Amino acid sequence: MRERVSVCACVVENELDFLLLSTLPNDITCSLTFRMNSLQVVKEDDVLHLSTLPNFSNMLPPSDSERLIQMLTVPYLRIPLVLAFLADESRLCALEDKDLQNVIDSCLFEPGSWQASAPTELAAMIPDMSRASVSTPCGLLVNELVNAPCGIMESVNKMLDVVMDMDTGNFYGPSTQVILYVLRMATRVCQYAGFVVRNFEWRAAVTAGTLPATGRAAFRSYVRGLCPPTHRKDDVRKLQEMMNLLEAKLVVKGWAMLENWRLKLMKASPPAVTEASVVLTHQSYLFCDGEFVSKHLAVDSKERLGCERALEETLSAKA
Repeated sequence: MRERVSVCACVVENELDFLLLSTLPNDITCSLTFRMNSLQVVKEDDVLHLSTLPNFSNMLPPSDSERLIQMLTVPYLRIPLVLAFLADESRLCALEDKDLQNVIDSCLFEPGSWQASAPTELAAMIPDMSRASVSTPCGLLVNELVNAPCGIMESVNKMLDVVMDMDTGNFYGPSTQVILYVLRMATRVCQYAGFVVRNFEWRAAVTAGTLPATGRAAFRSYVRGLCPPTHRKDDVRKLQEMMNLLEAKLVVKGWAMLENWRLKLMKASPPAVTEASVVLTHQSYLFCDGEFVSKHLAVDSKERLGCERALEETLSAKA
């Protein structure tokens, strides 16, 4: 990759350089500009003047690729825009492309510009080229979950429903990589949502006097921008309901689908141990937040432990 970053410009010479950028356009400072094929891309209109566009292994038509890049130029809105854009049966298959997966991961989980202190003045003009008014204290995803969670959670739920319908019943299906990616992405979004909900519940308990006010690690802390205001408890309740629905799909339908794959892989002759390990890793990842998913009681813990031991024995025998 030939990437040059200075105080005034980030030069990208082709579409592959755009995919490999460690920071998305306009996320660093007000003086950072973005160049693609010798053209500056600072706002969405600039994308119209690009001579070539990334096609993500021909998984997206040029019109969709253009729309996606335009969405990435508006960091404060890009998360709900991109998720709603991809939560469509005609586009979700494009997530088979690894570069597009990396772009979506960066869009969702990179925090963006940090807000050192609460803003005291509104932006003088729109769009705010300084990006000062669109910085956040806890990252863009947390900011969305605190202030407008419904759009994100609805899109992720829809994406999960679509990939479940793509299942062909075995690991070697054409949509396997898309399914696995969406499972991982949805699990990570659930972790973020759970952190916001638990912080709100902890602060409410402290206010009510049922817990000590001393802050501790993780969600038991007073962090600006992490907790919704107390008068928005209905929004938090809605977020928790949507999160519970998403988690239930992951640990019930998602785990059962992966288990079906794993059993078929282990019954093959010879057993497809490498592929089964990939599947079991994803099964374990679905339960990475045990405190929250345990309430669903989707799969008996003894059954999960038996599956892991059976795979371990097979791996040992092969070694």
